Amino acid sequence: MARRTVNEDELVDAADAMRQFCLVMKDRLAGVAKDLQGLQGRWEGVGFDAFLERVQHWQRWADETSEQVFDMHLNAHIAHRNYTHNAEVNTSMWGG
Repeated sequence: MARRTVNEDELVDAADAMRQFCLVMKDRLAGVAKDLQGLQGRWEGVGFDAFLERVQHWQRWADETSEQVFDMHLNAHIAHRNYTHNAEVNTSMWGG
């Protein structure tokens, strides 16, 4: 049976990269929403409303995703410790 390993530094780096992506995404969506609000006087109707609604939906999604990724980043060390402990217990029980 092959033993699996996790590099804790790489795990934390991946979580940090996702967190940075979320921050950039939220910033860019805020810029798009601001620009759309500036167009509101010149662009009216169903198209504008639908596009603005979609951008606001993306903003809510970005907020939720950012919170989840932030939690994942905070828990990366705990997850690694749990994984390592479980792997050691399983190996001692089942051999390997």
